[in-house]
Amino acid sequence: MKNIQEKIPKRNRQAKRKMLTRKKLVDAARIVFNAKNIDKTVIVDITEQADVAYGTFYNYFPSIDDVAQAVVEDTLQKHGLRIRKLTSKIDDPALVSATGYRALYKLLHTDPTSSWLSRRPNILAKAMNTIIGPFAISDTLKGVELKVYHLPCSPENWMNFVSWLVIGMLDDTLISDSPEDKEDEYLTIFLRVLGVADSQIESLAAKSKEMTNFLKF
Repeated sequence: MKNIQEKIPKRNRQAKRKMLTRKKLVDAARIVFNAKNIDKTVIVDITEQADVAYGTFYNYFPSIDDVAQAVVEDTLQKHGLRIRKLTSKIDDPALVSATGYRALYKLLHTDPTSSWLSRRPNILAKAMNTIIGPFAISDTLKGVELKVYHLPCSPENWMNFVSWLVIGMLDDTLISDSPEDKEDEYLTIFLRVLGVADSQIESLAAKSKEMTNFLKF
């Protein structure tokens, strides 16, 4: 019994150390990506920033693309929690959705991984469905119950559509001379597909813009 009890804490300590090292690598990668283009990043940039041995990187990630994906997922997770807090006191589900959309737009428009993501759309779609999907589907179902939304499909299929709408938006925005105009354009599409009346969209656009103007990423 004593040997078993001794082994369990040791395994827990090892798991905790591995988790902390992985976090150090992800945080370091984010800093490096902010400082230079992902395509110009090499592994030693990340390991030096994380202050770990070069070979340690390969214990956690096979390549730069894999750690970049981890950065995207971590960013979306933190973003989702931030938006939940921002919208927690809003009763109107349409305003919750509009605010969440605007915040996501601002995040993707300013994030250093955006150009990289635009060339790997499946990664962004999967991350959105996995991380933001549960929140978005929950909010959408509330809107359906209150008859604010009139979905043309199931909430799950709706979320899949939203993921690819965001990918198209990101692609379009990266080559646009006026990304602010694209923000309103895609918000209108987003709300119309939910079944929100055009007469309400202008007001929702203005309120959601006011709520997200102060957000910094």
